[in-house]
Amino acid sequence: MMMPRRLLSIATTVGCLLLVDCTKVAAPPPLTPSVPIVQSNKNEPVIFDGQRFTVSFDYLSEQGVYDVSVRRTARPLSEREGDLKAAERVAQSTLTHYACPGASKARRVDDRAMLDKKGEWRSQFRCA
Repeated sequence: MMMPRRLLSIATTVGCLLLVDCTKVAAPPPLTPSVPIVQSNKNEPVIFDGQRFTVSFDYLSEQGVYDVSVRRTARPLSEREGDLKAAERVAQSTLTHYACPGASKARRVDDRAMLDKKGEWRSQFRCA
């Protein structure tokens, strides 16, 4: 008879200690600066509206932005509004998918976009 009471006493003590630990509230983890998922140059083939593109992006840590370029593989992009909008949408969706964590989306930093002589579109984006 003595043995079961002693086991019951030990089990009760252990149970109480477990309950005491469960009541402690853990402090939230310290905030850390967000580190970009993709930091080095990345080239991704993309099919958008039936056209093939190559999207290249590189993280510029000193500015906190991605330098993004888009080129169409079949023929160079032109100054036409449809080509420019397609390039921006391809850049935004590709960067959002590969580099922006969770539900954040890639956003252009400003309205400056450049189309070079080779038909390659360039701009800068940030995950927001």
